Amino acid sequence: MTYSYLQVTTLVLTCESALFLLKGNFWLTPQAIAVLSQPFWDNNPFIVESLANQYGDTRIGAILLILAFLVQIIALGRGPMIDDIGPTPKWILMSSLIAGAAIFLVCWWTSYTISDHISSDVRKIFSDIRARESTP
Repeated sequence: MTYSYLQVTTLVLTCESALFLLKGNFWLTPQAIAVLSQPFWDNNPFIVESLANQYGDTRIGAILLILAFLVQIIALGRGPMIDDIGPTPKWILMSSLIAGAAIFLVCWWTSYTISDHISSDVRKIFSDIRARESTP
C-alpha cells in the first residue's frame, strides 16, 4: 500500500509542479503583454509585479518537481510489496489528493509571499536609486 501511496503522491506533486511552472506565462493575453511592454517614466510597475510573480511561481514549481522526483526515488528504492499488487484502494487516492490539495494551498500562499517580498525589495531599490540621483 505504501508503494501505491508514494506513486500517487508523486503524480500529484508533478501535476502541481507543472501548474506552478505554467502559471507565470501561460495566461498572458495579448492585452497583458501590451500593458507590460508599454514604456513608463522611471520604471514599469507592471513588469516588476509580473517578474516577481514569475520568480515565486518558478521557485515553487522547481521545488515541487524536485520533491516529486525524491518521492519517486524513495518509492523505487522501496519497491512494490505483495500488498501493492492489484487495484489501488480508493482511500489511497483520496488521501493523496487531500494531501496534494493541502500542499497546493501552502505552495500558493508561499509563492504569493515570495512574490510580495521580491516586488517590495525591487520598489525599495528603485526608491534608493531615485534618492541617489536626486541628491547633488
